[in-house]
Amino acid sequence: MANSKKAVVAIGKFDGVHKGHQELLSKAAQISETSGFECVALVINSMRGQYLTADDERNEIIKSFGIEKLEIQNLTPDFMNMCAEEFVCDFLIKKLNCAHVVVGYNFRFAKGRTADAALLEEICMENNIDCTIIPEVKCSVGSDDVTASSSNIRDFLFNGDIESASEILGRPYCLSGEVIRGKQIGRTINAPTANINCRSVQTFPKPGVYATRVRYEDKTYISVTNIGDNPTVSSDGQITIETHIIDFAEDIYGKSIKIEFVKRIRDQIKFNSLEELKQQIEKDIEASIKISVL
Repeated sequence: MANSKKAVVAIGKFDGVHKGHQELLSKAAQISETSGFECVALVINSMRGQYLTADDERNEIIKSFGIEKLEIQNLTPDFMNMCAEEFVCDFLIKKLNCAHVVVGYNFRFAKGRTADAALLEEICMENNIDCTIIPEVKCSVGSDDVTASSSNIRDFLFNGDIESASEILGRPYCLSGEVIRGKQIGRTINAPTANINCRSVQTFPKPGVYATRVRYEDKTYISVTNIGDNPTVSSDGQITIETHIIDFAEDIYGKSIKIEFVKRIRDQIKFNSLEELKQQIEKDIEASIKISVL
């Protein structure tokens, strides 16, 4: 069913909802406020690869920029096979009642992704629709200006550079999930951990130990998080996410928590004994308290 109210439509995958996406969404909200059009985000779900942000968190962040309605569109064969004119006339105009469209400078669409933002603007003009193209957004990362893009965020995460990834995101990189039972080795060395059942489609940072913060029931706690296959106590090679929440003793099995990554502390190490592991964890806790102070 088509929208009854004219709409300004912001289009993108919005994976991560990084600073470039935020610029696009903010512009759409601004146009909506001045024009009286409904503010709609058309979220293109590729259904492939690993995402930077879980769907529910992504949607919540998008709405926080003044978006009134989300239109989630999966890359179905019918949608992917539309020509450029069909996308504008049949989808944007007839289905979404679009009067103004907002896209990024690198927007691609239509069959084979052969159409670009310039062609979109041309077709919109022919159909009396306004089109705003958001230019490339740069972020200061160290001494460099880096394009705000999901691929750059992934590159930084794969290298363990949490601070640079978070700079492009405009907020700390997070993983969310339900606390599940693990091997409970941490309890034997006075460092119990919350094992997180994260969605397999989420992008994990490089294996290692990180200074983190845990958000649970509207409270924030300093924590230390290990991502890896636990070479000291396990040999199955399975990647796990384990978080030791400092000065925390609640039973949270089955509860959902959010882990905010602050900084990478060290590589994953195979220790010769649990005592060596215990001593290192104590150092990691001290480091995280200094780094992640609230």
